[in-house]
Amino acid sequence: KYSFVYPRPRLKRSSFFSLNGKWLLNGDLIEVPFPREAKLSEYKGDLKTGDLVYEKNFSLPEKFAKFTDMIILHFGAVDQLCEVYLNEELICEHIGGYDDFEVDITKYIKEENTLKVICTDDLDINLPYGKQTNKSKGMWYTRVSGIWQSVWIEAVPKIYVKHIDINATKEKIQQMDNLKDVSMVIASSEPKEYLGSYMAACRSGMKLSVDPQIAEEFKNKIMPTLENDIADPE
Repeated sequence: KYSFVYPRPRLKRSSFFSLNGKWLLNGDLIEVPFPREAKLSEYKGDLKTGDLVYEKNFSLPEKFAKFTDMIILHFGAVDQLCEVYLNEELICEHIGGYDDFEVDITKYIKEENTLKVICTDDLDINLPYGKQTNKSKGMWYTRVSGIWQSVWIEAVPKIYVKHIDINATKEKIQQMDNLKDVSMVIASSEPKEYLGSYMAACRSGMKLSVDPQIAEEFKNKIMPTLENDIADPE
């Protein structure tokens, strides 16, 4: 089914588990990842403003993750303010309806799980919302609120590639060995292991950036010492 297609082909992993499909929104069924205003959402509930409370029960497949893996929950986009709860624990908050976000849920996951997402989208003028409006006409579009992109889970090792950018031109494509045109973000729950991966990648000419989730102490005390060993640190 289209809603269960892997949403990020560039970093596709075999551990993909989709949470798209039937959810409850304020007590009524909705088809995620479609916003409640879209016909494909099949939502029959109230479209008034106020809190949007999404709920879904799920269980991960047996042997989905190895004992040493981290389990990451991804949201493609949620409009506009949201709080995410897993098994009644607040696991993250997010502001902004256009960008994706993720959270490590390893310590919260159980055999049977309840995921709750509480959203607010009042078209606050302090946040970007384009041409959306409560009453569409002319150049003003029907609003989009709540979850409107895919939701999925994946298992990753303690050191994993979180993001990759490839900047290419005709000349660069002809020089495929030029790794300086590749940027990566490496995430890790183990700073010491991260250090080794960072140095190895930098020596190969690849540009890396430090994931914000890595401890401040590690970034402040260890990262500056690498600059003497790297000709062009990024």
